[in-house]
Amino acid sequence: MPGLRKRLLCQYRYDALDRLVGHALPDPSECQRFYCNNRLATEVQGAIKRSVFQHADQLLAQQCRQGDTLDAILLATDQQRSVLLAVNGSAPKAIVYSPYGHHLVESGLTSLLGFNGERPDPLTGHYLLGNGYRAFNPVLMRFNSPDSLSPFGEGGVNSYAYCSGDPINNSDPTGNVILPSRVKVMVSGWVAKAKENLSLPVEGRIIRNYFVRPSAIDELGIATIPAPNQNPGIPKSLPHIVSTSSRYSDSPEVAVHIYSSRIIRHRVVYPTRNQRRFDATPGSELDYSLRNARHPYHDAVREVYQRNSEVNIHNHLSVAAPGLSSTSYSQNPSLILARIDSGLTGSIPGVMPSMLIHKIRNGLEYLTRAELQQRYPQFFNPRGRRG
Repeated sequence: MPGLRKRLLCQYRYDALDRLVGHALPDPSECQRFYCNNRLATEVQGAIKRSVFQHADQLLAQQCRQGDTLDAILLATDQQRSVLLAVNGSAPKAIVYSPYGHHLVESGLTSLLGFNGERPDPLTGHYLLGNGYRAFNPVLMRFNSPDSLSPFGEGGVNSYAYCSGDPINNSDPTGNVILPSRVKVMVSGWVAKAKENLSLPVEGRIIRNYFVRPSAIDELGIATIPAPNQNPGIPKSLPHIVSTSSRYSDSPEVAVHIYSSRIIRHRVVYPTRNQRRFDATPGSELDYSLRNARHPYHDAVREVYQRNSEVNIHNHLSVAAPGLSSTSYSQNPSLILARIDSGLTGSIPGVMPSMLIHKIRNGLEYLTRAELQQRYPQFFNPRGRRG
């Protein structure tokens, strides 16, 4: 039997990090890929250059440049980063997938990325996950090659299965490890937190590790340390930053969080609509609402201001005085006074100047009475009293 003549269909090139950086079809010019934080950022093929704009995990837009022509496409995605809608100034183009990512050619994949924010291979239509490590076939709904972590590692018993048969609630961006969707993670976190709140008695205590957001680190100055992952829902191979938080309840309505930076925060358990509105309203407006009986929010503010003002003032000042319950942590009087000044302006949401003045007159645990009288004599002078 005469041997079949082999024909070259495509050549793939990889860099030193084992990422797919180029592929060449026989007819068109070679396509080159460039990455940012292991995500495809730019693809160049001859005179055509396509770039993807994204913030964190959220896809935003795609820009296509060909010579002097520039075209921008806005992208709408779901929680798994799948591109569902592309808008480039004309009629929006909807993109439809099967649960495993297959889409008809006539459905019009006008964006560079597709299912789960991955780039489909232009020759086969397969998704080369892990930046070219492993090919996933959305028609057969399985991988073309076995998982190197199967069957005894995190890859699972079926070494060819995609997302353990649940592509709706999971994704596999690396071709190795399954990741739960953000919605699934949020819902499981809400359920776990609700169970803790319901089971936490007064004077009870819960100590746990939190996966810290950068905004929380900036706001609270949380002392973070790298630690092995203890959450079975997230693979151990991914690095995380955690912060230890001790939470206890000193009343049925208020929980106290002590972060590893020794900052102490009070939280109202299950806040009402009036309490949430109170916490989002500047202090000067709250004072005006409380003084004016005809104000539409007078009764709502009067109902919650005692407890919420106390909690918000404590939280506002606790950033300046971490570790208030421990003498081993030094406090910064100038920073505390500066935060009191900011609260007295009335611009801080949920911090009422009138309540802050009342606390200054009756003493604060952060400062001595002499320090308060020296800084705010108008609140101690009988003739100059106000608020």
